[in-house]
Amino acid sequence: DGEYRRFAFTEDGISPRSRLGLDNGVFWNTGDESDEFGHITEDPQVRIKMMDKRMSRLDLVIKRVPQEEQVVSFGIYDLTIISWGSTKGPILDALSMLKKEGIDVGFIQIKLIHPFPSEHVKSLLKDAKTIIDIEANHSGQLGKIFKQNVTREIDYFILKYTGRGMTSTEIYDSLKKIVENKANKREVLSHGA
Repeated sequence: DGEYRRFAFTEDGISPRSRLGLDNGVFWNTGDESDEFGHITEDPQVRIKMMDKRMSRLDLVIKRVPQEEQVVSFGIYDLTIISWGSTKGPILDALSMLKKEGIDVGFIQIKLIHPFPSEHVKSLLKDAKTIIDIEANHSGQLGKIFKQNVTREIDYFILKYTGRGMTSTEIYDSLKKIVENKANKREVLSHGA
C-alpha cells in the first residue's frame, strides 16, 4: 500500500526493517505504545496485539538459537554447578583440581538468560542431586532466575562481590567444603585476585 509499517504484524512477530539511509525512508519511533506505523496510540486492542507480538518472539528465540548457544554442559554429576559469565575459567580449573582427587563435579554454563532455556536446563539436570550456584554478585541473580524457571531450589551458593575476579583456588576450597559436608548454604568469597 506504499506506507511503511515499522511495527507491522507478521506471522513470526518480527517486523521488516527499513535500511538506514534510504531516500524518503522516514519512519516513526517512540517510547510509547504505537500502531504499525509507529504513531502513538492508547487503543487497548492495539496494545494487546503489540504486546502479544513482542512476547511471541521469546518462543522464537528458544527455537532459533542453537542449544549450544543457550547452555553448555561440562558434565552432569550428583554435584553440579550452574553459573554464567566470567566464572567459567576458574570453575573449570577448580573442577580439574577436584578431578585429580577423584571428585567429579558437573558444570553447566548458562549463556542465554532471557528467555531462559527452562526445558533444556531441566533435562540436563534431571539426575543431579545437588545444585551449586557460583556467581560474582551479592544476591545470586542467576539462582533466582533458575528457581523461577526450573522450579528447583539451589542447594548451595558460592558468591563473590568484592569487585575482584574469582580464583580457581577459592572455588576449589568452597567445593571441597561442600563435598565434605562442611559448607554453609551461602559461601562468600573474599580473596583478592
